[in-house]
Amino acid sequence: MSDAEKAYQTTPASTLGEQIMNPCIAKNEREWWAAAEIERLREANEMMLTDIRRTDVDMLAFKAEIERLRAALVALRDGCETRPVGTRYREDGQPSKHDKCIHGVWMYEDCGQCVSLFVEAALAQKANDVC
Repeated sequence: MSDAEKAYQTTPASTLGEQIMNPCIAKNEREWWAAAEIERLREANEMMLTDIRRTDVDMLAFKAEIERLRAALVALRDGCETRPVGTRYREDGQPSKHDKCIHGVWMYEDCGQCVSLFVEAALAQKANDVC
């Protein structure tokens, strides 16, 4: 490559960046300002990336919470929420529709208080036994 061709080649960006950020290389006022501005922008970029990573973690936690609450709602809709048994009908301890919940309501009837307990447990992250 001739000297004339070399004169028209551009310096790679990485080389320019190194030269501007290196305090040992003599600079004019514009280059000092550019170095300070580059440093400021890099710091701002890193802060934004940290915020994005933190937001991603928060979003994953919210997504898990939404899925858990959705499962609890599906269990309520399908009628398979666990109801605490207060009185067993059968002597052998097996479940029966004639059992009564802790509020004295037959298991084949709807008990609003049991539903409220299930919802409270789901909101308190205690609803592990969803269908």
